[in-house]
Amino acid sequence: MYWRLHPTLHACIASGRVILLDVERDRYSAVPTPAAGQIIAWLSSGDGSAAPPALMALLRGARCDHSIDPHLSNQQATDVTIPDGLSTQEWAGGTTLTTVLSVMVAVGSTWIDLRTRQLRQILKSRSGRRGRGAKLDELVLGDRARAFANARRWCPIRPNCLLDSLAFDRWLGIPRDITLVFGIVGQPFEAHCWVQSDAAVLNDSYDRVSRFVPVLSV
Repeated sequence: MYWRLHPTLHACIASGRVILLDVERDRYSAVPTPAAGQIIAWLSSGDGSAAPPALMALLRGARCDHSIDPHLSNQQATDVTIPDGLSTQEWAGGTTLTTVLSVMVAVGSTWIDLRTRQLRQILKSRSGRRGRGAKLDELVLGDRARAFANARRWCPIRPNCLLDSLAFDRWLGIPRDITLVFGIVGQPFEAHCWVQSDAAVLNDSYDRVSRFVPVLSV
């Protein structure tokens, strides 16, 4: 479960720690231990009460060049189910030059996006295009996931979970029935990103991503 505190700030509880994802600043941060208990109680209550002063002080200190909405919400909680239906079937199709080139374009374009735009802007643009995307059959999604992974090996840009998940999403055409998930491990801290459908994790293994607590899904 994670909470949407306001449009660019999300929180989750992992390993007893409160982790914040600030998509305005493209940054994860952990709430200091002395303040964690108070903030966890506030998140868990979901009662619409004002955010604890410790959380507001933390945000003002971290975002001294940004305005902070004083009305953070603890009522927008989201549960994310990680499906375990991933097919382990190997890609049996051939890798065409067209597929390799299209994957390279998707990866390269995404690489440029991540260096020239805020994550908030990228996700907002994705949301706008997603509404126009087609719905794909699960078998087709699985087949395309394996095709992308096979062609990705030919791309000279170093693999990265955020880059590759966004590029895979872009290459698919952003179907309406897939979800981009950001997750974290609280202790020791680790962040990850993957793409899933209702039935399967598409670009990773269930065993790996099930270790992570979702902090954002789009």
